[in-house]
Amino acid sequence: MKKKTVWLILVLVNILALFFGAAVIGYFPQADLSAACTYQTEKLQEYSTSAAMKPGVYQVFVDYSVVRDAASYRLTCKARTGDGGSYPIIFADEYRMDPRKNHLEFCLWVNSEIDDLLISLETRNEDSVIWIESIMLKRQFRETFCYLMLRICAALFMVDIAVVAVWKRRELARWLRAHFYIVMGLIGILCISTMCVLSDSQVSGHDTIFHLSRIVGLAEGLKDGEFPVRIQPGWCNGYGYPVSIFYGDVFLYPSAVLYMIGVPLVYAYKAYLLLVHIATVGVAYYCYRKLCEDRYIGLLCTAMFSLSVNRILNVYLRGAMGEYSAYLFLPLVLLGMKEILCSDQEKKGSRYGWLYLGVGMTGVLRTHILSFEMVCIILGITVIILIGRVARQGRWKEIGKGAALAILLCAGFIVPFLDYSRQEIMVFGEKYEYGIQQFGLTLYELFSLPTEGTGVAMRTVEGFGGKYPVSLGLGMIVMMALMAWVLVKKNWETGERRTFLFVAGLAGVSIWMSTCFFPWNRLAAVPGVRNVVASIQFPMRFLSLGIPLLIYAAGLALGKMKAVISPEKMKYLLIGLYLITAVQGMYCVDLVMRRGGNLVVYDGSTVLYEDDNVVQGEYLLRGTDRCATEENQEVQGQNVLVTDVGVMGNQMTAACTASADAWLEFPRFAYDYYRCIDTETGREFTITSGINNRIRVELPDGYQGTLEVLFEEPWYWRLATFFSLLTLVLICARFFLIKILKNGVKISRIW
Repeated sequence: MKKKTVWLILVLVNILALFFGAAVIGYFPQADLSAACTYQTEKLQEYSTSAAMKPGVYQVFVDYSVVRDAASYRLTCKARTGDGGSYPIIFADEYRMDPRKNHLEFCLWVNSEIDDLLISLETRNEDSVIWIESIMLKRQFRETFCYLMLRICAALFMVDIAVVAVWKRRELARWLRAHFYIVMGLIGILCISTMCVLSDSQVSGHDTIFHLSRIVGLAEGLKDGEFPVRIQPGWCNGYGYPVSIFYGDVFLYPSAVLYMIGVPLVYAYKAYLLLVHIATVGVAYYCYRKLCEDRYIGLLCTAMFSLSVNRILNVYLRGAMGEYSAYLFLPLVLLGMKEILCSDQEKKGSRYGWLYLGVGMTGVLRTHILSFEMVCIILGITVIILIGRVARQGRWKEIGKGAALAILLCAGFIVPFLDYSRQEIMVFGEKYEYGIQQFGLTLYELFSLPTEGTGVAMRTVEGFGGKYPVSLGLGMIVMMALMAWVLVKKNWETGERRTFLFVAGLAGVSIWMSTCFFPWNRLAAVPGVRNVVASIQFPMRFLSLGIPLLIYAAGLALGKMKAVISPEKMKYLLIGLYLITAVQGMYCVDLVMRRGGNLVVYDGSTVLYEDDNVVQGEYLLRGTDRCATEENQEVQGQNVLVTDVGVMGNQMTAACTASADAWLEFPRFAYDYYRCIDTETGREFTITSGINNRIRVELPDGYQGTLEVLFEEPWYWRLATFFSLLTLVLICARFFLIKILKNGVKISRIW
């Protein structure tokens, strides 16, 4: 009763604090502000609000007219406050003035009360001339409320943790004494992994802009009432881009929601990064502890997995969100296959092999298609080699259950993906290049110690200056030497040796496939295999598969050493390997942080217009000129008069009057499942592909009315999504909810 009373008091205090915070936020409204010119020269114009601004999210509206070379102007915002304010005082980006427009809108975040806001336009070109007609600032109440309440919730969460830790200090102390090394080891791994996340900057990864655009596009789709989002409306200058159909984004929705309710884009992205780091460490420890059947060896394997050079570079230097997200699910796939193929059916753990395999493959497929292809290749090799065991011992059933679970959980993604793959999409076009092998790794790179934090993919013959600094890492190299020593010097049982050699061999094959020595060009010459090989692009991707396998083989070798050397020596060996791995990871993170570029984007309003966000235009219809979308933004046609146009996301309306042989084109790409209807009669018009694959509608002679173009996904897409959600609910209810309700949660079981 005493414990319940304390918990009740803690909950009530939190509720009162939240109500008080909400009342304070709502009590201080901010009237709309305007900015007036306070300073002007040939190269610099400065405007000030000359009024205090409360904390919150503000929308800024700038109306201007162009005389000459407006593109050379850069708009920046600075805050002025008498008491210094909190750091940072504001979050604001820099903007380029578009000469084809006369209006600019953007958001800025005010973190403490300021005396006034300075808005500066500066150019280096003396001939540039731009006239600012008006600058208005409006406090966004919904975004302000959510943004400030999230900050209050974060502060309350930290206070609650401190209160509970003090209240439960005796139980916590006992638990920490029992698991001290594991807890400290995992915290160390997590701290090193998240150093970049906890900084004020953000490393400019190769693909970061693309993934920031995915978050912004999801948020825009959600604002327009779409769920799930299929075609993100803001891409390609508003023409729409089916990136959500071809690139799984189910795990990006929390970040999109954070951005939508007022969190700066860079922090919405960092929230995703933080969750991925936590999940990677947690999943790796859970799986490797089971794989190696020893929690301390599992901890070392977790460090090698989470702090590998390959993963750190994928996260920060490459910004390969899909690849590093899929990477966290690979231990689950490995554990699932081990439980299915190597465990006795009578063992309790083997009952869940299909579940691990299904969940792991679901995570890989939902995050990165290329990783899924590569995992399927390695799994196919495994099943072919062990076909006798699979057939004799009836393991097909477990593998089939895992595959069925993955298909059901991914049905909401697979069905739209396969449906849209029937279209003339660029990514599915025939490829004729055989150059993938020239980007493979050399032995020097595999066993080198990276001393650079920058680089791009380059051909092997071009040397290493400026090349992507990939490596197995010092910890893994030392471990490979120990594995060779254990294999030669120690006596293994037949089953143990066979398992170790198989896992090590599979790791070797994966690493071989990442090098320039694997015959990729010969495979690419095979017509039926050419597109698959070309889609991989860079052989080094296979390191992401080889490293988890190599770590598992290392864990098996350490397990054998544990049986033949003294506990004292084993302890020092594990500590030494952990320290080598941790220092290597910290050094690699620091290299990337100090030598990489900085990319901090608070407001994503211009991200979708960056040249890098579409990358190579993989999901465009063939024959599309994406540059033309920048110029052609109007509803145009032949023998038709357009009087009124409305736009909301993927939906457009146009009031028009047509004569004979008339047609109308909308600035939207003609992907499948767009519809055109008359808003009054409900009559549906046929859509075809027009100039630059725009949506074209043929109009009957003498037509007069309002046309509405909208995207409407077919019923079987919805049905597939329903089956995925239903499967997820049933699995959670079967394996987690019922167990928790019956037995409660026991933290000791995790360790």
